Amino acid sequence: PSARRNSPSTKMLSKVFNILLLGIIVTRTTAQCTACFDGSTPDADRAGCQLIIDAVTGLDASSSECQAKQLEAYQKVCCNSAPSICTVCPDGAAFNAETVVPNPRAGASDITCADLNGDLKFLDFISIPGICSDTLLQRSATWCGCPNTSRQCTLCSDGSTPANMDRVEKVLYKWDCQFFEFVSSFFSSDECPKLSAAGEILSIDAAAFCGCPNTSPPTTCSLCGDGEIIKTETDLGPYTCGELSLSVGYINNLQTCVKEKTSLRDVNGENFVEKCCFDPSSIASGASESVRYLAFVLAFFGLIYQIE
Repeated sequence: PSARRNSPSTKMLSKVFNILLLGIIVTRTTAQCTACFDGSTPDADRAGCQLIIDAVTGLDASSSECQAKQLEAYQKVCCNSAPSICTVCPDGAAFNAETVVPNPRAGASDITCADLNGDLKFLDFISIPGICSDTLLQRSATWCGCPNTSRQCTLCSDGSTPANMDRVEKVLYKWDCQFFEFVSSFFSSDECPKLSAAGEILSIDAAAFCGCPNTSPPTTCSLCGDGEIIKTETDLGPYTCGELSLSVGYINNLQTCVKEKTSLRDVNGENFVEKCCFDPSSIASGASESVRYLAFVLAFFGLIYQIE
């Protein structure tokens, strides 16, 4: 019996058994990747989300591939959670936590690099989802003093400070020029010329809006038609007609111009353009009709008077 227990076939069966047992243990202890970092159910109906759900199937939850897909799922609004894999500095180095950066909400208190590091909205990507290097967070590295990083883009092409740093664009972005200047630092030297260019990164010519040297407003878009007058003081709720006209005047491409002028409406569905613009010739036309009618009435009664 002891010979059978030590036979080659018995040893082989024992090895196979141990391998199978180890496989079962590994299978049971390895966490499976989910599309959402917190394990919640992703929004499969949103564009691109089902592809992420399919891609994570079979991935180890601790793998870099899984974490990249979970970051992408957050960036594409499939999920409300994201893995903590991105830091301000690309190499994970220490940064100047107390350095102040502009707040995107005009009039709100500025935020520090420490706040930025924990703010999920700075995980948004610019070009490529699922990688830390393309997040707004790591594109802010130079502001926060990360080593081996340097700023490659400024809002003004000559590197000067915009003249109108406190001016607020209240319609499309709701940012002041301090924040537009901050945003410019996100971009590389190759991307920088496209920042305010027509149909590229920003929908307005931010450099001109903020008063950079050697810039002028584009001539692509205007709130009112030729000959129409803007009722600048009319209050539309979030802004006045004058403020709306200012923002629209810096839109740098025709497609956005048409879209914004068509879609900007109040809670009752009334178009802002119609509320802000009027044609003085229509008043003149109406007045001339009234004059002609009055002349007819006077002439008619004058004729009666002569008969009497």
